[in-house]
Amino acid sequence: MPANTPTMTAPGQATPSFLRKMKNFMCNWEVSGASFSFDGKKVRLRVYPTGGIGAEAHPWKATLSGTELSVRQGTIDGILPSNIFSTLTIPDGSTRYITLNVSCTDSAPSSCTLSAETDAPVTSITLANTPPATFKDLIAVIADGTIHQIRDANLTATSQKVFDEPVSSPAPGEYNLVPYYRWVVGEVE
Repeated sequence: MPANTPTMTAPGQATPSFLRKMKNFMCNWEVSGASFSFDGKKVRLRVYPTGGIGAEAHPWKATLSGTELSVRQGTIDGILPSNIFSTLTIPDGSTRYITLNVSCTDSAPSSCTLSAETDAPVTSITLANTPPATFKDLIAVIADGTIHQIRDANLTATSQKVFDEPVSSPAPGEYNLVPYYRWVVGEVE
């Protein structure tokens, strides 16, 4: 290890002091077929298959082999899709939308699956009084054997109040607005 290399006291414990040292160090190392870089905020991992420079490994990375599509493990709020270790079939010359289908309970994601759909998913649905019980997020698009990656990081979902609709004649003691909610999906950094 080079001199003045920042070290942590315990694995996974990045203190503010450690992060400052890493930012000053601006490391960019390569070790036996893989490298990582750190810019003070984000660690980026690159994996080089068979020792050559290859594609960056990241969550949700779609890989097509013939008509079989596999997707690298990714999570939404820490939940893996139940079929993440299965392959999806993509017919030759077709367009498919690789979609994460999320089910929610108690206003939080509770389970999810991946699917290859023929139509683009509707990703933003609003519902009165509560967030929708299900929602979809687009992970990648496969068109004529070419992968167009949309997501490349683990995801988080937050319910968001979009607007209030006035109630024309509320009963005494009744709230005079109906709130509408939707899910907002973001990438974890």
